[in-house]
Amino acid sequence: MVVSLVFMSCEKDIAIPRYSSFGDDYLKIKEGTTWLYQIDSVKVDLIDPIQHHMYYQKEVVSKVEITQRNATYTIDVYRSHDLALDYKKTEVYTLQLYNDRVVHMGNDYNIIALTNPLEAGTKWYNLNSTCLNAQSVIDEHLDQYTHNAQTYYDIMDVTHYDYHHNDISQSHRSYYGKEVGLIYEMRYDRLRNSKTTITKSLLSYAY
Repeated sequence: MVVSLVFMSCEKDIAIPRYSSFGDDYLKIKEGTTWLYQIDSVKVDLIDPIQHHMYYQKEVVSKVEITQRNATYTIDVYRSHDLALDYKKTEVYTLQLYNDRVVHMGNDYNIIALTNPLEAGTKWYNLNSTCLNAQSVIDEHLDQYTHNAQTYYDIMDVTHYDYHHNDISQSHRSYYGKEVGLIYEMRYDRLRNSKTTITKSLLSYAY
């Protein structure tokens, strides 16, 4: 069964919270839908010049609840240093979809994204439970994007800017594809005495 959610303002409206992408027919999702990512993290600070960590992350839709008011997806996150073995659950987050917004709730964030037209140049502000302010913008709407030898179509090239003050800043660059969701993301965090770059790269998607 394909869960189809139509936002009331326009058939092409879409809500893209910080780490996921949803629209009327942009992303197919149901119980059991699974994304497998490779995560690479490189940190540079004053004590240890280069710290590199790599692991695999599996995200699985474990529960779907649809009511007249909203739809809630529970997603379990598993991690392992082996591509095929020893995955351990590390996190659970939920995505609550309403007609006018998406609420993304995890261990350390609670982000609301209002629906916006699915087109290049669209901007919106995300609200969260920290002191950070976050603005997102669709830089480009691409016909296709090739990643890990796989070509995806109907691509949203999205930039997220988080900012606090002069010596603490964050930025994200994400590519979302129709039906598969997040394909690739690069996150850059600059703190007072360290810099961290994290990439999230899609290896497989199973509806």
